[in-house]
Amino acid sequence: MEAKKAQVRYTDEFNVEAVSQVTERGHSVADVARRLGVTAHSLYAWMKCQAMAPDQRARGARICSQSPESRDAKCKRIEKNRWRSMAWQSAVHSA
Repeated sequence: MEAKKAQVRYTDEFNVEAVSQVTERGHSVADVARRLGVTAHSLYAWMKCQAMAPDQRARGARICSQSPESRDAKCKRIEKNRWRSMAWQSAVHSA
Protein backbone atom coordinates (compact mmCIF):
# COMPACT_ATOMS: atom_id res chain seq x y z
CA MET A 1 0.00 0.00 0.00
CA GLU A 2 1.24 3.48 -0.90
CA ALA A 3 2.12 5.84 1.91
CA LYS A 4 0.20 9.12 1.94
CA LYS A 5 2.16 12.30 1.42
CA ALA A 6 2.08 14.70 4.33
CA GLN A 7 0.01 17.79 3.61
CA VAL A 8 2.19 20.87 3.65
CA ARG A 9 0.75 24.12 5.00
CA TYR A 10 2.33 27.33 3.77
CA THR A 11 2.20 30.60 5.65
CA ASP A 12 0.03 33.46 4.48
CA GLU A 13 3.20 35.47 3.83
CA PHE A 14 4.51 32.71 1.56
CA ASN A 15 1.20 32.60 -0.34
CA VAL A 16 1.07 36.38 -0.76
CA GLU A 17 4.66 36.49 -2.02
CA ALA A 18 4.05 33.63 -4.45
CA VAL A 19 0.94 35.33 -5.85
CA SER A 20 2.69 38.69 -6.14
CA GLN A 21 5.39 37.08 -8.30
CA VAL A 22 2.64 36.28 -10.81
CA THR A 23 0.35 39.29 -10.48
CA GLU A 24 2.85 42.10 -9.88
CA ARG A 25 6.12 40.88 -11.38
CA GLY A 26 4.64 39.18 -14.41
CA HIS A 27 6.14 35.70 -13.96
CA SER A 28 4.14 32.75 -15.27
CA VAL A 29 2.25 30.52 -12.85
CA ALA A 30 4.17 27.48 -14.07
CA ASP A 31 7.57 29.13 -13.49
CA VAL A 32 6.70 30.38 -10.01
CA ALA A 33 5.19 27.04 -9.00
CA ARG A 34 8.23 25.13 -10.24
CA ARG A 35 10.67 27.54 -8.57
CA LEU A 36 8.86 27.39 -5.21
CA GLY A 37 8.14 23.66 -5.32
CA VAL A 38 4.36 23.98 -5.22
CA THR A 39 1.73 22.90 -7.71
CA ALA A 40 0.27 25.33 -10.21
CA HIS A 41 -3.12 24.25 -8.87
CA SER A 42 -2.19 25.54 -5.39
CA LEU A 43 -0.92 28.80 -6.81
CA TYR A 44 -4.15 29.36 -8.76
CA ALA A 45 -6.15 28.61 -5.60
CA TRP A 46 -4.11 31.16 -3.64
CA MET A 47 -4.70 33.72 -6.37
CA LYS A 48 -8.45 33.15 -6.08
CA CYS A 49 -8.35 33.41 -2.30
CA GLN A 50 -6.41 36.66 -2.40
CA ALA A 51 -8.66 38.29 -4.97
CA MET A 52 -10.95 40.95 -3.68
CA ALA A 53 -14.62 40.22 -4.10
CA PRO A 54 -16.54 43.06 -5.82
CA ASP A 55 -18.87 43.62 -2.87
CA GLN A 56 -15.90 43.78 -0.52
CA ARG A 57 -13.91 46.42 -2.46
CA ALA A 58 -15.85 49.29 -0.91
CA ARG A 59 -15.07 48.05 2.58
CA GLY A 60 -11.45 47.24 1.69
CA ALA A 61 -11.78 43.75 3.15
CA ARG A 62 -9.75 40.97 1.58
CA ILE A 63 -10.59 37.31 1.56
CA CYS A 64 -7.13 36.63 2.97
CA SER A 65 -7.77 38.83 6.00
CA GLN A 66 -10.58 36.56 7.15
CA SER A 67 -10.03 33.97 9.83
CA PRO A 68 -8.20 30.85 8.60
CA GLU A 69 -11.30 28.72 9.07
CA SER A 70 -13.48 31.10 7.08
CA ARG A 71 -10.83 31.47 4.38
CA ASP A 72 -10.39 27.69 4.11
CA ALA A 73 -14.14 27.22 3.71
CA LYS A 74 -14.24 29.93 1.02
CA CYS A 75 -11.33 28.34 -0.84
CA LYS A 76 -12.94 24.92 -0.69
CA ARG A 77 -16.16 26.37 -2.16
CA ILE A 78 -14.19 28.07 -4.93
CA GLU A 79 -12.35 24.85 -5.77
CA LYS A 80 -15.56 22.78 -5.68
CA ASN A 81 -17.27 25.21 -8.07
CA ARG A 82 -14.21 25.23 -10.31
CA TRP A 83 -14.23 21.44 -10.58
CA ARG A 84 -17.98 21.41 -11.26
CA SER A 85 -17.51 23.95 -14.03
CA MET A 86 -14.66 21.95 -15.56
CA ALA A 87 -16.73 18.75 -15.44
CA TRP A 88 -19.70 20.49 -17.04
CA GLN A 89 -17.53 21.96 -19.82
CA SER A 90 -15.97 18.59 -20.44
CA ALA A 91 -19.38 16.93 -20.68
CA VAL A 92 -20.69 19.61 -23.05
CA HIS A 93 -17.66 19.43 -25.33
CA SER A 94 -17.53 15.63 -25.43
CA ALA A 95 -21.20 15.27 -26.37
